Amino acid sequence: MQLIQNILSFNQILTVSLLGWLVAQVLKTIINFILLGKFQLERMWGDGGMPSAHNGLCHGHCNRTLCGC
Repeated sequence: MQLIQNILSFNQILTVSLLGWLVAQVLKTIINFILLGKFQLERMWGDGGMPSAHNGLCHGHCNRTLCGC
């Protein structure tokens, strides 16, 4: 557990950016399931759709870089 914490706290900008990407991908998969009624795991790594994984990554990066919270 300590190793994971060290890895994630090493570069906070990268960690927040990747977390934004992951949240966007999970939300995209859940929304797709609700709208179509079938679970498509390829939505986790597939491109297209909303919310955009690129958007989540960029917003996470900018938020951590500019706010420095």
